[in-house]
Amino acid sequence: METLKLTDVIDINYLQAFQDAFSDATGMASISIDLNGNVTRPSNFHDFCMRYTRNCSEGLRRCLECDKNGGEESQATGRAAVYSCHAGLTDFAVPIVVGGQHVGSIIGGQVLTHEPDEDYFRKVATELGINPDEYVQAVKKIPILSEKQVRSAANLLGLIANKICEQANDNYSLEKTNKIINDNIKSIKETLKNFFANSEILNESQNELTSEINKITKLLKEINNVAKLVSSLADETQMISFNASIEAARAGEQGKSFTIIAGEIRNLSEQSKDTVANIQNFTANIGSSVQKTSLHSKKCIEAIGNEISGLKLIEEGVNKIENSLENK
Repeated sequence: METLKLTDVIDINYLQAFQDAFSDATGMASISIDLNGNVTRPSNFHDFCMRYTRNCSEGLRRCLECDKNGGEESQATGRAAVYSCHAGLTDFAVPIVVGGQHVGSIIGGQVLTHEPDEDYFRKVATELGINPDEYVQAVKKIPILSEKQVRSAANLLGLIANKICEQANDNYSLEKTNKIINDNIKSIKETLKNFFANSEILNESQNELTSEINKITKLLKEINNVAKLVSSLADETQMISFNASIEAARAGEQGKSFTIIAGEIRNLSEQSKDTVANIQNFTANIGSSVQKTSLHSKKCIEAIGNEISGLKLIEEGVNKIENSLENK
């Protein structure tokens, strides 16, 4: 579970304004603290506390100890704790719990629940090294409220403060979720961008392959045309050698050498025809492979086009989500 801070879930200026309004309405002092110390300015702190009690080292030490004990009690019970401080005033501590985590407290009070006992406060002043007369005069300015009023005010403060912080935490969680979504959207858009770039390269490569296939097909046709021409010439040569053999036979002894030459020419023409047949077989096989490659290439181009169209629809949907989040 993420460790929350009070400053994570609520705007401190808003909390300060709320705290000030509470103190003005009730006459009680208040200050908000997190687990590390104060996060707001003191509201309606009285001179008795700030000018005298907390202004000396021993008084401040005792006050901090009281605040610590009150905060621990409220954290342990989950409710507002009302207690008497070392100087004889009534204080309270209200826990701030967000998402099941204790993230801070509102400490306050600095009121009396009965008329001050001057002898008691003179004794405290002497212990702290404070002028007793000034101390008594300061305590007489402290508001007097019933303990019930203090508890009711502290409970109300706790209810409102926690409700505000829970709502603020919901907003904080929503903002975090939106940030995660936005980060993921950026990653998706970057991936789509790279895919589109790679698709264009692949598409260009497939088009180049198709162009080369067309060139090969054209060359194969030219080879076949040449092979046909060679085959035709071989037929004519064979016919010529056949006729030459006949004429050489008629010439008798004088035509023997021509008979041999005519036979060689006939053998050569037959070999040429065999070679042409082999070439035609090879070109037929190559043509079949080229045709299959061309068909596969066309299917690849169509598939790439379909994938790009589908991804563009995804991109449009992602952009709509992004715009929706930005307009919230």
